[in-house]
Amino acid sequence: MKFKRKIRERFKAVICIALSAMVVITTPDFLSYADSKEEQGKLDKMMTSMGEAERILAELEANKADTEKFIEKLDKKLSDISLEIYKLEKKLKKVKKKIKLNEEKLEQQKKDIASQYDSMKLRIQFMYENGNNQIVDMLLGSKDISDFLNKVEYVSELSSYDRRMLTKMQKTQEAIEETKKTLEDKKTELVALKEKQDKKKETTEELLEAKKTELSAYDARIASSNASIKSMQSDISSQMEVVNTLKQAEARAAAEEASKKNKKKVNNSSDDGDVTDSSVVDSQSTSSGWMWPLPGYTEITSPFGTRTDPIDGTTSYHCGIDIRAPGGTPIHAVADGTIAWASSGQSTGNWTGIYHGNGLYSVYMHQSVMLVSPGQTVHKGDVIGLVGSTGRSTGNHLHLSVRLNGA
Repeated sequence: MKFKRKIRERFKAVICIALSAMVVITTPDFLSYADSKEEQGKLDKMMTSMGEAERILAELEANKADTEKFIEKLDKKLSDISLEIYKLEKKLKKVKKKIKLNEEKLEQQKKDIASQYDSMKLRIQFMYENGNNQIVDMLLGSKDISDFLNKVEYVSELSSYDRRMLTKMQKTQEAIEETKKTLEDKKTELVALKEKQDKKKETTEELLEAKKTELSAYDARIASSNASIKSMQSDISSQMEVVNTLKQAEARAAAEEASKKNKKKVNNSSDDGDVTDSSVVDSQSTSSGWMWPLPGYTEITSPFGTRTDPIDGTTSYHCGIDIRAPGGTPIHAVADGTIAWASSGQSTGNWTGIYHGNGLYSVYMHQSVMLVSPGQTVHKGDVIGLVGSTGRSTGNHLHLSVRLNGA
């Protein structure tokens, strides 16, 4: 970045020198012959400044590789984080499912122990009616079911049937406690996963903003340099016209002087030569049955055809449509086919092409993560990747296009 700042400072200095060399163009008729050398000097300075400006622009263009490497690193980070978010989302779904199952399990266990408790009460009633008051006293003196179960375990008078019932209730109670603990653990895990996912999403937004800033700044520097050079070229052209006019005037004067000397030598025996003036030439002259790839997201931010480039503002032809969607949104194959390619490019970012037969391809650009490989067979609706902003892009979206015979 220091290198880029140094180039910008040098470029400003060059522009200042060039502007200081600019003069208000005076009508050639009022210029003396002595002005030719002075104007030529100004032109030479302007040409030198122009050469330096062009050299700095060339350095900026050469430095494009550094910018592309920076963007490539950002895209790699975006892809890695997007994949992590995708995996976290799948893990979150599994944890939520386990929580639901454990809640259902806990509910059933509570019903089981309630039923077992009802059976035990009937048994105790029978024992009481038959003169065994010890169990009743324990029940009345217990704080809850668990306390009762702990006390009654030591009653020697229990029959084998009663002890089996007791053991069953104890196991059910233990299972309830275990399920409760598992449920709490899963809920804690869910909170931690959600926090981790939110942090990853924040990092993604920061990387996207950094990428957008870098792309815009670089394109602005190139555009500014080109505009300044174009302005200098126009001023140099005007200055060259002044210099050429002065030199032509000098040439006419020299011709007239030579003609006068020649007349004197031949005693006015020959006619005056007529020198003609040369002119100065200006050198500056889905009804197909395919499915929509992003169900639930239909906002088209950039349609097919001529458009203003969102990064550098130039007019360009957009061979596809851009569909806005959040980063990480699943991208679905629009129809059955074979993965023709799944690779990464400077402009396209992570992109995938599906061949559908008869020379027809569907193309998906700027993905954060590609989930398919070349040669793989896919069916309509299969998830082939996730929405992102890799390549020449400043925000999460899917660029979708259709090609016939590769065009």
